[in-house]
Amino acid sequence: MQAAELVQAEGTTIEEAAKLFNVSPAAVMKALAVMTERFESNHEVIIPPSLTSKESQADFRKLTPAGQDRVRQGEPLNRVALAEGVRRRPSFLEQAQKAFRRLTKEDRDAFDSWRGGQEL
Repeated sequence: MQAAELVQAEGTTIEEAAKLFNVSPAAVMKALAVMTERFESNHEVIIPPSLTSKESQADFRKLTPAGQDRVRQGEPLNRVALAEGVRRRPSFLEQAQKAFRRLTKEDRDAFDSWRGGQEL
């Protein structure tokens, strides 16, 4: 269940839903606005052909109409999605964890050896 649906269906606060789904409260509020707009007007969202992945298309649908126009005019989806709270920038810890998972066994061992010698 999406954060905005949780707020509508179960009466959860915007802050609680944002925390639960690890998104900003602004993203939840925008999702609620988009959901309301979709119910009020049955317009079809035209997705630019450059957005080929399912994830990018889903994020595009979550943007405000103004944000969608910015993407259609050539602004990168990631920049617009970050600005509108649809996506969030990964923390340094999340980036480090992702990079660590890609290391070979030898590189992980070397990292562990290096990390053991570091002062806190």
